[in-house]
This record gives sequence, C-alpha cells and structure tokens, in this order.
Amino acid sequence: MVNNAALGDGGAIYNRAHSSDPGHVTLINSTLSGNRASGRGGAVYNGTVTAGTSSGVFQSNNSTISNNLAGGDGGIFIDGVATLHNTIVPGNVTTKSGQDSPSDIVGSVIAHSSLVGDTSGLTFSQNSSDNLWDVAPLF
Repeated sequence: MVNNAALGDGGAIYNRAHSSDPGHVTLINSTLSGNRASGRGGAVYNGTVTAGTSSGVFQSNNSTISNNLAGGDGGIFIDGVATLHNTIVPGNVTTKSGQDSPSDIVGSVIAHSSLVGDTSGLTFSQNSSDNLWDVAPLF
C-alpha cells in the first residue's frame, strides 16, 4: 500500500476493535510507504473503541513500513501490543510538535528479527535479542 491518505487515523490501515470483534490485521510480505494521516498512524492505526477494552490485533511478517507521515503519533500507532517478525520500520515522521520529527512506532511491540529506526515512542515487550533498535537500514 503506497501513497494513500486519510483525513483521520491510519493512512493505509485503520484497525479498530469492537466489543464483539477484536479486529485482526496481519501483513505478510508487504510494503507500506508514502502514506499520510492527519491523525495518528501515518501507515497503521490499531486501536480500541473505548479505553480499557480489548485492542485490535496487528501482526507484521517479512514487511517494510517506512517513510509514512502522521499528524499525530507514529508511522504505526498501537493501542495494545503489536507483533513484528522480520519487519523493517524506519523513516516514519510525525508533525505533532509543529515540525517533522522521527516517530516510527508509538505503542508496545513484541519483536523478533526486526529493525526499528526510532524507538522514542516504543514500549518493548518480550523481544528477542536479534532486533536492531535506533539504527537506519542500509537501503
């Protein structure tokens, strides 16, 4: 999904859990790049209907989520926990502070064999030692 735009949250993917359906999204061998959202999650918004309820489930396998722009938080915004496996997440930007600043993921992740360029908004949960944090990819 490339060069999409949303007037709210989730430039490419908007996943919002409901009381009867937690909402599941799994990316496999995918690229999300150049997407824009005026709200949270330039590429992905994964949230809830009501604070304190179950969040949507977001998983990414063998994917790249890069160069997305959010007016709010992160290239990926997670309310809950996301799972990343062999996923590259660099170069996402937020304009929340009135200027462009790095913001790859805001929320909590479980990661294995993944790279995240900016971890300033990230909470780590059950991560393996084969991840790369706060580094730029060589592409």
